[in-house]
Amino acid sequence: MTIKKVKSQLPEDQRVKLYEKHLSGKMTYKQLGAEFGVTAQTASNIVKRMMEGEVIKLGGHNNYLDNISTNAVPASLIISLNDAAIEAKITSAQLLHYAALGKLKLCIAVEPGTTPISSATINMINSLVDEGNDPEGLDMIAYLDKVDYLILEPKDLKQLELAEVTYRAHFSKGYLLINGQLNSRDPSVHSKEDTQKDCFFHLIRRYDPWTKPRIILKEVGGLQYIDRSKLKVNRAVLNEFIETEQLRIPSRPQIAEGFLVHANRSSLLIDLDQAAFELWGDFTPIKATRFNTPEIVADYLVSKFNFHRLHANHAAVMILPSKSNPIRSRKVPYRTVMLQTLIDGWQAICLEHLFVSEEKILYDNKSSKWLSTHSLTLKKNEAMRSSASKIILSDDAKFHNPRKPPKPKKQ
Repeated sequence: MTIKKVKSQLPEDQRVKLYEKHLSGKMTYKQLGAEFGVTAQTASNIVKRMMEGEVIKLGGHNNYLDNISTNAVPASLIISLNDAAIEAKITSAQLLHYAALGKLKLCIAVEPGTTPISSATINMINSLVDEGNDPEGLDMIAYLDKVDYLILEPKDLKQLELAEVTYRAHFSKGYLLINGQLNSRDPSVHSKEDTQKDCFFHLIRRYDPWTKPRIILKEVGGLQYIDRSKLKVNRAVLNEFIETEQLRIPSRPQIAEGFLVHANRSSLLIDLDQAAFELWGDFTPIKATRFNTPEIVADYLVSKFNFHRLHANHAAVMILPSKSNPIRSRKVPYRTVMLQTLIDGWQAICLEHLFVSEEKILYDNKSSKWLSTHSLTLKKNEAMRSSASKIILSDDAKFHNPRKPPKPKKQ
């Protein structure tokens, strides 16, 4: 079966805009017609023609579920979860967790032998059948709900993290191939009442020999079997997500640890802890793949927190997670052993003491001894120990200024 070409008074760019608004799922054909100055029937015909493709005539009892266009989606537009994880330079489990948190959309291909149809379309088909219309004449209605992929909800992906298998009967969004691009689309609506209800894509088994032409979900509805091997990612969505995630600053909860709020606090130590949180706090494995060397982390400390280069180079080693400097506690999942040592050192040396200029030598000796005792790395590296001593020193002290000197103002 082929679709008849329908003449339209609208220019091509207006027909495309009408079609895009239809895909949003928020406007009826009557509303589309009113906005673009055509009848509701003409709006419907424009949408049908825009979706025109090869149509498979499979025969069977209810042909309007068999005349569904099939478009082969290029492999460059959609990739597997495993391939997406390789591109993101993280594990597939980490990428799945991003999706379970609602930060990335994953999808699955529509199973052969099933057709996604919106709740509103099912109601409209049933109403037309009840009015005595021939089901053979309704074949293109289901065609208007075509999608190539179905988008999963975070709760489905959380279930996959736990059980590795889940099932779903309806979906709130899908992807449709249009002009060489995958476009997100909502289930179709056909009346003002439809826009006021939750509308889903329901999976219908196409080839069941129904005894009645009405669509009854209990009789013909299908369940989509989902496991990790079926998960796909829209490549354009993935690329945008990776770029955004590398720059994202995680939202930090309000905490009242002593070194953050005490009158003797060190702004350098506070900034160093903040930098570690921004790079490895929350759930940021994609960002962590970018900030994975001391040199890159040091650049971040200089540009973002105005660290002096010498101290930034040492501080980067102290906060960068590694085998020799692992994360100390799951409760603070970004704070390394050495960073925690600096915080403990501030508490032991600076918490209850206001240093005056004459105490510079006293402070240097005391901090050097404490840091050497509590960190083997700092004990072996005198230059790094000196930077650590300056980083934990209270802002009110009259000596040491490890900040990068400010740039002179232009005259």
